[in-house]
Amino acid sequence: FMYSIDLTFSQALGLQKNGKLEDAEKLYREILKTEPRHANSNHNLGVLLTNNNKADDALILFKVAIEVNPNIEQFWISYINIFIDQKNFKEAEIISKKITNLKPNFYRVHFILGLILNDLGKLDEAEASYRKAIELKFDYAEAYYNLGIILISQERLKEAEASNRKAIQIKPDYSKAYYNL
Repeated sequence: FMYSIDLTFSQALGLQKNGKLEDAEKLYREILKTEPRHANSNHNLGVLLTNNNKADDALILFKVAIEVNPNIEQFWISYINIFIDQKNFKEAEIISKKITNLKPNFYRVHFILGLILNDLGKLDEAEASYRKAIELKFDYAEAYYNLGIILISQERLKEAEASNRKAIQIKPDYSKAYYNL
């Protein structure tokens, strides 16, 4: 029984990766009829629905995925991204802060929180979030780049230069970082 769910999930994933989204959606829904709390199927179906502008349905699916397995960072990111897509940055901030307290090692959530805080004009907090993401993942070029943007806006140019140079060192073809430099 579990084997058949795993097999169906693998097929759905393959279809999704190959752009056969309607077929993938059918298989995810088939799995959820049998196993309504199958975390990966809830998440992946949620991703498909998000891309089809069905955010409310996707939110429900993401919540189930998170309840079943709160240790998968991507589940949380997909959940937060719905609020970002809806320009509901305040809610995205609240959820992201809650997650970073519950799961302090989720470096990508720290990074996303930095993006949200930056959009909300909370530059000091955004800086702290980018620095935390870098602390957790020392080779996070995008975090160094975004930190550099904040430092430039605060006219902390030596620090901004160092941050952009670090981004380039990690990712030598990072044209945006060269531009900022």
